[in-house]
Amino acid sequence: MGTGVIDGVVVASAAGLLGVVAHRIVPKALITKPLLLAATAILVILWAAYQYILQVYAGATVGMVLTKTRLRTFKGAFPKWEQRRNRVLAFYLSAGSLAMGLLWALVDVDKLCWHDRISRTYLSSHE
Repeated sequence: MGTGVIDGVVVASAAGLLGVVAHRIVPKALITKPLLLAATAILVILWAAYQYILQVYAGATVGMVLTKTRLRTFKGAFPKWEQRRNRVLAFYLSAGSLAMGLLWALVDVDKLCWHDRISRTYLSSHE
């Protein structure tokens, strides 16, 4: 299972738990377009917060730890706080541009995305 899938399961589980709590608080809420929009926005915010907090402050997400994936600079070192922050912020740009920054890896000679290039970091397997 890949890093992104594991991280997605973690965030989806948290969102599901939040949904259960919300349903307990308001059990007869009607499923409407505004409610679905709010649920989608909450999921996006949870994903963004999860990525930011764990990558910037812990240096790795749950998926990275379980798959033994490590973040490295182009020089092979563990990135500093600022580089990890820049990577996450650049990831938001990569994903928010209709995923063009993520799809960039398909044409990049090194298979890197925008956020890899901007932050000068990449994901590497433990050796």
